[in-house]
Amino acid sequence: MYVAKKVKGQAELTPNKIALRMKSGEHSYSQLMTKVSKVANALQKQGCEKGDIIGVTCERTETYIISLLAIHTLGAAFLPINASLPSARIQEILAQVDLRLLITLISPADIPVPQISYDALLKQTPTAAFVPPVIEAQDLAYILFTSGSTGTPKGVKISQGALATFVDNIQDKIGVAENDVLFAQSAFSFDVSLSDIFWPLANGAAIYLSSQDELNNPFLLMETLDTENITILQSTSSWYRYLFSAGWKPQKKYKIICGGEAFPSELTESLLGCATSLWNIYGPTEAAIWVSTLQILSPTQEVTLGEVFDGNQLSILDSDGSDSGELVITGSQVALGYISLNEKDHARFVVDPITRERAYKTGDLVTQNAAGQLVCLGRVDRQIKIRGYRVELDEIEAVILKVSGVDKTAVVYRKDLKGLEKLVGFVVCSDTKIVEASSIRELCGNSLPDYMLPSQFVFLEKIPVNANFKTDYNKLKLSLEESEKSYEENRKGTVLNERLGDKIRMIWEEHLSTSVSLQDNFFEVGGNSLIAIRIIVDIKKLNGTEITLDLFLKHPVLSQFLAQVDGGLMSDTPSHGLLIPLKLSSESTNNIYFIHAVGGHVVNYYGVANHLDVSTSAYGLRALGIDGKDWPLQSIEAMASRYIQEIRKIQSKGPYQLAGGSMGGLLAFEIACQLQASNESVSKLLMFDSYSPVVYLPSQGGSDGILRRIHKRTTGKPELRVVRRLASAVYNLLSMRLYIRFIRLLGRTCMSLGFTVPEAYRYDWVKDVNEQALNGYRPSMRYEGDVYMIKAGRGNALDQKAKSTDWLPYISGEMRLELLENASHDALVEDENLPALVQKILRD
Repeated sequence: MYVAKKVKGQAELTPNKIALRMKSGEHSYSQLMTKVSKVANALQKQGCEKGDIIGVTCERTETYIISLLAIHTLGAAFLPINASLPSARIQEILAQVDLRLLITLISPADIPVPQISYDALLKQTPTAAFVPPVIEAQDLAYILFTSGSTGTPKGVKISQGALATFVDNIQDKIGVAENDVLFAQSAFSFDVSLSDIFWPLANGAAIYLSSQDELNNPFLLMETLDTENITILQSTSSWYRYLFSAGWKPQKKYKIICGGEAFPSELTESLLGCATSLWNIYGPTEAAIWVSTLQILSPTQEVTLGEVFDGNQLSILDSDGSDSGELVITGSQVALGYISLNEKDHARFVVDPITRERAYKTGDLVTQNAAGQLVCLGRVDRQIKIRGYRVELDEIEAVILKVSGVDKTAVVYRKDLKGLEKLVGFVVCSDTKIVEASSIRELCGNSLPDYMLPSQFVFLEKIPVNANFKTDYNKLKLSLEESEKSYEENRKGTVLNERLGDKIRMIWEEHLSTSVSLQDNFFEVGGNSLIAIRIIVDIKKLNGTEITLDLFLKHPVLSQFLAQVDGGLMSDTPSHGLLIPLKLSSESTNNIYFIHAVGGHVVNYYGVANHLDVSTSAYGLRALGIDGKDWPLQSIEAMASRYIQEIRKIQSKGPYQLAGGSMGGLLAFEIACQLQASNESVSKLLMFDSYSPVVYLPSQGGSDGILRRIHKRTTGKPELRVVRRLASAVYNLLSMRLYIRFIRLLGRTCMSLGFTVPEAYRYDWVKDVNEQALNGYRPSMRYEGDVYMIKAGRGNALDQKAKSTDWLPYISGEMRLELLENASHDALVEDENLPALVQKILRD
């Protein structure tokens, strides 16, 4: 019985049992399969049929799982497409596949195939009778692309029979029960994700589908593992290291499965301590996920490949009759082959001369121990695993060599002195051109996924060779080790500066094992996700600040990073109370001041600020009270007066340039009026989708939004669990109006007693005060000059009027309107098209 039919049968047996859980909700087996049937029917109406290949973009929602099951119900095969991959790599993949259709939530850019949204499929009217086709063992189930040694990704073709055999085997060897919940965290372009999905659903268990927010925030992740009813973890060694590095102290025990990389012997004791059972599992993508497993019972136990899954055989291919050689897999889980036309790739698949079955030459070097068990020793080629992903080092070298000005290159994989995995690229430039490391990284990033980008580039006059005139990779690795040891030795005894920004810089240097300047890019000086996690943990230990992996991705330069963690942390950047430096330039001739919106923070202005040219420095004005220690200011006029005091600490005389989004636009307007009343000039006043003073629209989201914010701010913080529970109780027992009264009472009580408002409530407290100030604001002055209003295109006619003509009674100049058609009110300040528009206005 094939997988989609197994899941359908399970839904008939236990229709009301929960099949899928997420932070945002849950689906029973019946609800899940109802949507699967609708999507399968709709795909058939689109002309899809058995044997077609249908692409699915990898969004971490239930739609992905429903789409896979629907495609299999139709008898078609699926191809996961990671929309975050470089466009060139997506094109390389699609060039090899005859894709019938692409199901998507967010369409990847420039994909020349027919596309349809999941929502559109779900809304289609079903045809009278959908008859699922007969599925056979050799029918194609899915294609997954992996790194290719020739410089092009190669697609692995797995049959329905191989997938079904895998699901039966893992259930037989390890097993899930109907009360189990498997934590699904693997990337959807990684074959382990298919085990996360199909194994539990085919056997009546449930999946907890992790969100990207949970995966990017180790503290949120640990909270989820502790508080949700999760019983099974299945991942790579790197992921478990990631958790323990973040300070994970499990509150319960799990069935733990570890595969995709060498078993982490240094973590065996820790894993056994939080495991009901612990399993090492082995298998390449070319053999339907996993083909053998070993239960780990003791920290001193030898880790072997263990027991082979039924219907498969592991053997050693050797040329000299020894007990060591290349591992060969034969049997029912072996792939149909590669899509690739490269002869070298096809040579991996052979026919066993005795059984006449297909066999796959894995490239893994194994030996047989005294007990007859197979032990993995490494690779016979240059393929490696990094953070669970399979990588061909030759492919990375092939891409680097395409960069203009690069004459020779060599890429090595190593673990640094702290045990972290790194890819390092050695480069020899041509005589005629000098190439910067940042340029190489950027150009390689157009073709390679993030996990294949070297974290460091080292420039050499020549690449060392051995006695056979081949690249001496061992010598290159040794040079890195010596350099790292030298740095650590020189770093001993360094006196730590007391300024917080310098302390954070020292944390970067400690984990990157190199000196770091404010202008250095985290990823260009050797950073990766595991190093980022260690930095995140140390920063939390330093001052309690919680950050996520997204901060490194959005703001990888140290100076930018420090500004985001908390404005003014940079050791050479002054902080002036509520005034936060967003972007400072030594060449600036003028400043612009961005005023906070109703939430009180200014971090959302960072993107637009840092796209301004060198002639402009940018500052943000945040609200009083967001630290929970001071009363927020009670009126727009009082805020404007205080903010003028802050601005004058930086710039004593005009002309001034002011900007703000939503409520920030009204504040900028009032500041401009007060400055003009004191005979100061304002050269530019910019508003981003700001309603006129006579229009006050309450914030959207209501009590649900408030509860989500409280849960988000308390998740991962054990000391705030009581606050979280109290918030839930308040939410459940009181109306929205009473909740606001509760917030106000809490604020008054804390201020009168000298306490700090609990973090979980600060945002709503400040926001409520600001909304009251907005509600009571009526301008007493007109602004003498033009106003530049940048409006969001999404909104009704009343919205558009409130952000244009309703402003005219309050200004003596023109209302100069600009429209960002695809922007919404909430997202306009971070819209990618805003910086260029602001820069254009400032130049006028």
